[in-house]
Amino acid sequence: MTLQIEQKETDNRELKLTVQVEEKRVQDAIRSTARKLAKNLRIPGFRPGKAPFHVVERTVGKQALRVQAIDEITQDLYQEAIAQVGAIPYAPGSLDDMKLEPLVLDLTIPLTPTVDLGEYRLVREEPVEVSVEDKAVDEALARIQEKHALIEPADRPAAEGDLIIADVKGTQDGETMIDQEGAEMILDPEKLYPDTDFVKNVVGLSAGEQVSFDLNTSEED
Repeated sequence: MTLQIEQKETDNRELKLTVQVEEKRVQDAIRSTARKLAKNLRIPGFRPGKAPFHVVERTVGKQALRVQAIDEITQDLYQEAIAQVGAIPYAPGSLDDMKLEPLVLDLTIPLTPTVDLGEYRLVREEPVEVSVEDKAVDEALARIQEKHALIEPADRPAAEGDLIIADVKGTQDGETMIDQEGAEMILDPEKLYPDTDFVKNVVGLSAGEQVSFDLNTSEED
């Protein structure tokens, strides 16, 4: 059966459909739904599924039966409507309103957005010349090397450049300033407490050894 459809496309690429369904289509759906319900209804004087339509309709309720039947065919009607108008939905459509008798559905179908690129080839922007100093390159390479460096245990005393794991405790005037267990440190005198003898005092230690030393961290003018 061909549906009676009024369609209108909105400015934001939505297709509004008003779909009117022939009453015969609705009545056929109502009788089909009644037959399904009759199989599970206990109606005195009738075996399951054998009660006539008018008895099922009276038992269930005319309006309730119509609503259930329409609910069962709404998805099929939606698919038929978009096929009849040749619409290709961009996303799931929506049922905005429904009139039960006669059956009229108000649908919204989102369509694929259209994009107007305009004269984009006329847009030009001069590239900005970028200057990179050798120092910045060296620092970036050093960070990459450090990030991807392979760390392996060494069976020898600590040396500059090694990564060590140590318990560190520092005090000043009797007050504990640092107390850290399992601290990971790279023995680089330019990065680890620079301008001090920290690395110098740690280099040469073997696993399990301890050392105590004074560290001058005051800044000189």
